[in-house]
Amino acid sequence: MKKEKELLLPFNVKNKNGRIYTKESIVNIDELLRASNSDILIGECLYLDTQNQYNTESTTVPKFPSIQNVSHLNNNIEITDEGIYGDVKMLDTKYGNLLKELYEDGKIVFRPQLTGTVNENGVIENCNIISFDAIFKQDDAFNL
Repeated sequence: MKKEKELLLPFNVKNKNGRIYTKESIVNIDELLRASNSDILIGECLYLDTQNQYNTESTTVPKFPSIQNVSHLNNNIEITDEGIYGDVKMLDTKYGNLLKELYEDGKIVFRPQLTGTVNENGVIENCNIISFDAIFKQDDAFNL
């Protein structure tokens, strides 16, 4: 397993979608911290379709993936005034090894999958974090 400390969600920074996340907007902080300490917070699996393209279609991602299809785990979540940080463990699985290669090539970042509402100033409110997913760096709304 590979373990890296990552900035998973920066606070008080307007992303290229015009959205701003704040520490106060995360409503499931206690649940998030509890889950991260039990080593069960699983990010999106890296699935490939038959043409070897990254695919996040809901039909390709099972609700409870088998461990062979899981690419990474997130735990040891820390919430600071600057953002949410956490450890990323890339697993020794087919998709974990592929993710590790993409990560080492600087092509992947980790960002939250979440729900919430956007107010008139672009600030996300009532934000619930579901997972921390691997996405291509070129698709990162923060572009850090």
